[in-house]
Amino acid sequence: MFAGLSGLSLAAFVVLGGMTLSIGDGYLNTSFAVTAFVWMLFNIILSIWFFVSSLNVLDESKRDRLMNKFFLSQIVDDYIQKAYIQAWLRYPGGHVGQNYLGNIKILPYSISEKDDMLHVKSNISKGDVVTDIYIRPFLFLLRRLEAVDGQDAEIIILPSFGVRSGELTLLSSRNVKPVSGLWRWLLRRCIVTGRPENKRDLDDITFDFFGEAYDALNDKNISVFRTGIERLTDTYTSIKRSYNYEVDKNYLDEVKESGFSHTFSDSFHYELRKFFRESVKSTEYSGEYFRESMLIPLRVYRKTQSTCFTDFRQFLLSLFRVWHVLNEWKAGLGGPLSASQELTHQALIRGYIGLWEGWSMTTITGKPGSEDSTGRLMYHLHNTARLLIPSVVADNASSVRYAHDVLCLWFNQSRFTRYWEEEYRWHSFFLTPDYLSLKETEPQWNMLLRGSKYKKDAALSIMFANALSDLRLLMAGYLIAHFESQKNIDLADLVNHLIMSELYEDRDTHDTLTPAFRRSVDIIDMILRIEHCNLHTNTSWYSGLSETIEVMNSYNERPYIPGRMYTGEYEDLGSLYGAFALLAIKLARPAEQVTQRVNEALAGGVFSYSSKDRIISILKRLKRDPSVPYEGYIISEADYATNVVFFK
Repeated sequence: MFAGLSGLSLAAFVVLGGMTLSIGDGYLNTSFAVTAFVWMLFNIILSIWFFVSSLNVLDESKRDRLMNKFFLSQIVDDYIQKAYIQAWLRYPGGHVGQNYLGNIKILPYSISEKDDMLHVKSNISKGDVVTDIYIRPFLFLLRRLEAVDGQDAEIIILPSFGVRSGELTLLSSRNVKPVSGLWRWLLRRCIVTGRPENKRDLDDITFDFFGEAYDALNDKNISVFRTGIERLTDTYTSIKRSYNYEVDKNYLDEVKESGFSHTFSDSFHYELRKFFRESVKSTEYSGEYFRESMLIPLRVYRKTQSTCFTDFRQFLLSLFRVWHVLNEWKAGLGGPLSASQELTHQALIRGYIGLWEGWSMTTITGKPGSEDSTGRLMYHLHNTARLLIPSVVADNASSVRYAHDVLCLWFNQSRFTRYWEEEYRWHSFFLTPDYLSLKETEPQWNMLLRGSKYKKDAALSIMFANALSDLRLLMAGYLIAHFESQKNIDLADLVNHLIMSELYEDRDTHDTLTPAFRRSVDIIDMILRIEHCNLHTNTSWYSGLSETIEVMNSYNERPYIPGRMYTGEYEDLGSLYGAFALLAIKLARPAEQVTQRVNEALAGGVFSYSSKDRIISILKRLKRDPSVPYEGYIISEADYATNVVFFK
């Protein structure tokens, strides 16, 4: 544009020079001619420079760098800055710290107004909000507060119940000595109010990353689609790397532009999962688009070069969504696939299984026993078990068989080694993930090791083998409790494969599989293993299994309509004990006795008094009335009538 304006000015100058010819001054004419010639050369050089610059913009790599700079400087920086400011303004108490004043407790947020609270209020104009806080003077004033002797003092900064038209509660206190009028006046000066800023909501800006890929998908242009995927991956990962700080921390994993939305990185993965739902529709005519799409989570994780668990969690959840939409697509067609579509679907299923359990996944989860690998392996194991549910809900027999074998082969594919000596010498059967939170020097470990030496690799191997067995039984019980007989899937056969640890696919390798449940006492022992160390905390193995049930319920419920209220029941592992009892009845044999491993554990003090009392109560509730007939698919009515007597 500058070159164009310069050219127009030169033309005007030439016209002016022509007009001066009528004067007849030779010196003036020469001056105009020389100036016009120099100006013309300047315009030519300027035009060439702008032309070369425009070619640089057309270069894709340079254009991508320009776009990244734009996102960083104009959007993301502003996003992060406003997120931190809004977090401070919403919950200043949470950022100051609960114990900042020592004997006065600072509540991070307000629940409800209490009658015995004293308030410091300020008059504000209608529609005004808190726009800023002068932090240093504000903290100085807070340090002047004193608690009433012998009382539990607490304060709430900017309580939510104090927002009223024309009035704002700045601070609410209880059992705090009264403050002076000067202190109140200074506090009002520290908290600035004004009109809210009219700003654009930036929570959905990650949707723009997918624009080129969406356009190529609609145009059915696979080459442009691949370019779009590569560009969106590079754009997001370069931005993500730009906001790393300290060790394994990232601003985009922590800040939210609005109080109740996703973080920036969660928003990207949310848009990615929506993209899967659109790209899977292309499977009706080609599998290439979805094959490229399901590689995005892995590419993003690798290019971010992150080792933190947050990125691993986001990667695995997005990869899980690929499996969900792939099964959902087949079920949503409402009829049999054509031969071409079936071949494409099967190829995509096999490709996905390769992603889930292949070499790339093992490099991400890490070698067992390495730093941070335990949490990743445990999270991967839980999600591996959950793969069964979308397949069963979709009534997809082939993907059910694949998901079952992935679960049973998990221990083998995760490169664990069996430690036969430690399995024999320790009370190894009762080693659960609960022991991860205990130091090996604590009494619980001493009882479990039976005087033998602690070995970390052996402990992890045994622990994950037991965890896999527990999840196999959990999945069998969940299928019995939540699913009726289906058209394409033989659920009784699937449950049998789960409890017997048998693969659907014949393999010529010697796979390491966890032991089968062959007798009813095996089911009972599994319940004893989970309950003997159940402290009913959020970090317990029992709680982890219960969380898996809740996640599976989310894939096994009716569709929700936004804006409506729904109610439901919270289901934990205990809700499946009735299904476990049915499995135990199915496997019951005459004159079964308490197993040797349980007798040795009782003698070794593995069970505390409280755990014994709780387990006895649970086992009593598992008993069934032989006079009540059973109707279901897991066991015939005649076998049930016979075996329920043995089980009792």
